[in-house]
Amino acid sequence: MNIENFPVSITDLLGNMTEGLVVQEKSGAIVFHNQAALDILGLTSDQITGKTSMDPSWKAIKEDGSNFPGEEHPAMIALTQSKKVKNTIMGIETPLGDPRWVLINACPLFEDNSKEASKVFATFQNITDEQLLKKELKEQNNRMQIAMQALKFGIWDWDLVNDNLIWDDHMYVIFGIKKEDFGGAYDAFDKLLVEGESERVKKSLDGTFKAQGDFNSEFKIKRPDGQIRLIRAIAKAYYNKDGVIQRLVGTNRDITEERENEIKFYQASKMNTLGEMAAGIAHEINNPMAIIEGYLSVIENELQNVGNVNLIEKLRPMKKSVQRVTKIVKGLKTFSRQDSLSFQEDTFFKQILEDSMDLFEERLKSKGINFEYIDANMFKVNVNPVEISQIVVNLIHNSIHAIEMLDSKWIKIDVKYQKGKLFVRFIDSGSGISSENSEKLFEPFFTTKEVGFGTGLGLSISKGIAQKHGGDLVYASNEPNTTFVLTIPLT
Repeated sequence: MNIENFPVSITDLLGNMTEGLVVQEKSGAIVFHNQAALDILGLTSDQITGKTSMDPSWKAIKEDGSNFPGEEHPAMIALTQSKKVKNTIMGIETPLGDPRWVLINACPLFEDNSKEASKVFATFQNITDEQLLKKELKEQNNRMQIAMQALKFGIWDWDLVNDNLIWDDHMYVIFGIKKEDFGGAYDAFDKLLVEGESERVKKSLDGTFKAQGDFNSEFKIKRPDGQIRLIRAIAKAYYNKDGVIQRLVGTNRDITEERENEIKFYQASKMNTLGEMAAGIAHEINNPMAIIEGYLSVIENELQNVGNVNLIEKLRPMKKSVQRVTKIVKGLKTFSRQDSLSFQEDTFFKQILEDSMDLFEERLKSKGINFEYIDANMFKVNVNPVEISQIVVNLIHNSIHAIEMLDSKWIKIDVKYQKGKLFVRFIDSGSGISSENSEKLFEPFFTTKEVGFGTGLGLSISKGIAQKHGGDLVYASNEPNTTFVLTIPLT
């Protein structure tokens, strides 16, 4: 076939086309092409004329990077199956090695009313720039998706007029549910909130809408697997001309670990400050206390020589008070010691308890709380004494807070050894914890204390410390009085 055989108008049309055009005969060989085809493919007329789709020099690939077999080229499908093929994307490597992406349409030609195609027209346009942009956008989207997943970040869109709540895929991951289990309305979200949070979130929303501002809040959710997660929500609000809320578009981020780490860091900072204070107190007080105690002993000896029993008895409370101050300083240093936070050592649990109790002895007395410690044996445990002391202090502190207003006030620690484990029961005169609250005791951020009196992380962190040591911390719900059991493997 020769281009001179076409009418002038057709010749002009084909010559000015920006799309490439080739005609292939039944064998698949290219018998005609226009100039645009050469420009797009980076070939000369000699290089393209007579070339078939099966020629391996095409080096054609699909969008996913896999090989594009010649028999699957649009022109060959149009020839062999006698049907049109539309909008097929193909990548072709030019002789210079640079990739060209083309969008191909192929149309079979029939002669003498034959049902089998005798030739095929194939047109194609250069979409390299579009494909490269598409690839870049896809890569950027993938990076964004990975970042959102790593940050536990989800996007939501709430149409308040129609109560239509749309979540992206990451929201379902954050909430731990399947897309088909979400109703797509506010009530579906509300059901996932921890008990007591629903009213608080609604109050926050009402305040936002009343002020015609944007939404910014934190709330706790409960996943189907029982996990409690802390979520931070930030959203842009859209109001109509009358100031009525129409739409909220925002993000949710799981900040559970972030908040836990913040509080742990804050607590560690407090402990570090306490340690520095204790070191300063020890330096400034222990030496004078030792001198005072020494002089009191000298005076006591002299009084014994003269037989003044009355004055000796008056000196003994003074000596006891001095020893008490020294003991408190020692307890502070032990509890706040930062240089041992990463080390475990063989130690008597009784020693850990005694060092911890130095911080509570006077407080127990001032509140009229009786304290009893039962330990039939002396066995060692391989633990981090500072961390185990934190568990003891937290449990006793909780007990004091819970029973200080009761008529009967007592705390008992019962230590037993069984099957290679140390079982420490912390019992107080409280009548136990409701089943509703006992199920949430070890959940992060759950607390029954008034605002400002607890972070809700004490028991959660204590349980984590116990488990890190190969033990556990549980609430014994079957006991008549409030009882927690700390388990630690013996050395």
